[in-house]
Amino acid sequence: MLCMSLDPDGRVESVNGNFTHDMNYSGSQLLGRHIDELVPAHLKHDEHHLRFKNAMNRGEHYSGTVRLLRGNGQEAWLRSIMQPVRNSSGQIMRISIFSSDLTRTIEASRDHENLMDALMRSTAVIEFNLKGEVLTANDRFLRGMGYSLAQIQGRHHRMFCTSQEQSSAEYEVFWKRLNAGEFVADRFKRIDSQGREVWLEASYN
Repeated sequence: MLCMSLDPDGRVESVNGNFTHDMNYSGSQLLGRHIDELVPAHLKHDEHHLRFKNAMNRGEHYSGTVRLLRGNGQEAWLRSIMQPVRNSSGQIMRISIFSSDLTRTIEASRDHENLMDALMRSTAVIEFNLKGEVLTANDRFLRGMGYSLAQIQGRHHRMFCTSQEQSSAEYEVFWKRLNAGEFVADRFKRIDSQGREVWLEASYN
């Protein structure tokens, strides 16, 4: 847990060892600095930062994302809880912030999204529900098969198969395997919008 304590004006009073270690600061680099100094310039007017700042100025509890600069200039994504600590008269004595570092999780998620975006651009992709009905397809698939999305959405996968395959035991087994969560990859013969045979290297999962 990364812990930081601010005075009522938002200046750093103390941080724990986890904070200095994860954020690449020494304690002396932070003491007396206003927390706004640790916020990246391009995020000063970000919705999440403004919520955090407004809660701090009003002496309110806050729970959410806080983005701060590390000592090396890199940004950190923190899941934080901010809690004002009051005395018996209701005056704020200090502001406690408890955080966990989400940066690696966020970056891994972005890498995954970038990979999926790249795959979507370079690969023909079609999605089905467990009944075999078309949910959606990307432009590469639609162009390759000669359909618009409206022409195939909601229709069964069998529309891309020969009548012989549709009635075969192998086709029934194919869908049983998919419904059981199996990964199926092979070279498949499919039929496009003009009735032409199209051979696809495909994976279903």
